[in-house]
This record gives sequence, C-alpha cells and structure tokens, in this order.
Amino acid sequence: MIFRIKPIVWLLCFPMLASCSSGSGLETSALQGLTTTLADVFRGNKDRQAANANFNPATSITRAQVASLPARTWVAHLDERNAWASLTLLGNNRGVRTYLTEDSISVSLRQGVLVATRGLGNDVHVANPNPTLAALSSQGTRGRYTREMTFLDPTSQKISTLFSCTMTPIGPTAVTIAQTRQATRQYSEDCQSDTRKITNLFWTSTSGAMTRTRQWVSPTVGYLDTYLVKP
Repeated sequence: MIFRIKPIVWLLCFPMLASCSSGSGLETSALQGLTTTLADVFRGNKDRQAANANFNPATSITRAQVASLPARTWVAHLDERNAWASLTLLGNNRGVRTYLTEDSISVSLRQGVLVATRGLGNDVHVANPNPTLAALSSQGTRGRYTREMTFLDPTSQKISTLFSCTMTPIGPTAVTIAQTRQATRQYSEDCQSDTRKITNLFWTSTSGAMTRTRQWVSPTVGYLDTYLVKP
C-alpha cells in the first residue's frame, strides 16, 4: 500500500536531533582516508570512490584505531555504489541514536534498526523500528507483522508504504569487524508491499546487541550495510 502526503515546510534542523549543527564536528580521524564520504559518491567523485574501493571492515580498521575513536561509531556501506563512510554518534533522543558522516549525512537507528536518513536524496523520512525489534526479541517466533516506512521523493513529498514482514532465524554466524571475531546470531527479515519485495539482514551478539545489519533504505538508494566498530 502506497500513499502520498502533502509537502511540508522543512525546519532547518533534523527533528530527531537535540540541537542543530552545520557540520558533524565529530570527525573520526582514525578512519579518515579509509572511507569514502557518501556525498562524494552521489556527486560523482570517482577518484574518492576508487581510492577506497578495497576498504574492508573486517581488516582495514585496527584495534588501535578503534580505541582512539571518540564515540560510538559504525561503518556504513552503500551496496549499489560501493561507497563507504564512518558514522559517529551525534545524539540520542529517546533511544533513537543519530550518527553523522564526515560530510554531515545522517543516519538514525534504534538498537541498530533504521529509523531515518538525511542527505542521501531519496531519504527515509521515518520508519517504525518497533515491529522489527519485537520480532528480533522473539527470535523469529512472532509470526507475520506490518512495518510502515515513509520516504521523501525528489519533490520533498512524503510517500508512505506498508510492508508485510516475517523474521526468520538463520543461526549462529561468526562476524569479524575491525580485526575482532565475534559470535553472532543472524536473522532475515523478508518484507512485501504492493509493489516491492525486500530482505533485511541482522546480526546480533550473544547479549542481543546489534553488531551488523543490511537494511533497505529506498528505491534509489538501495541497501545500506552497517558494522558496529566501537560500541
């Protein structure tokens, strides 16, 4: 089910943030030069993209670099464009953590599940993470559930889509991030709308914390992979 919402006048600040900022002010110096800023890729800066094409979150970040990071940090990958970026924690609003890239693109997550993006173009205005989190908490025994995602189209109209989803446990999987091997449980979330079928993947630690994800963002952005580098 897809329906449009009339355009609204945007505030200058991302509403989930506690305060406004013209830039991240939180450059993850330990990762600079290793990751491509997402804005460079969308602007067609092929030199920056090519320079980081061989980045690997398993081996390209050392434990010493992780130790020097100033705050909770993810590394993110846009699959369709082979673009990498570091995401550093900016703020926490009622359990929704907002992260910024070096060029101030923002990604908001609740316990690792995508809530919103800004600066990618065809952004997620808001996505309800709670049905997914409940399905993960039940370890895939919850059955079918509904998720709603609202996107921003090129004219800044909001388009909402309802997905019917199921969560399936895949089983124990070893994940290596920043030269550290972790035991995780992998889950597959399969969702279907009237016009689209998507599959999101989640890896949780033995304590249930999210360590890695692969989540669909929007029709033009595609899938975003995230790896928790510094908890």
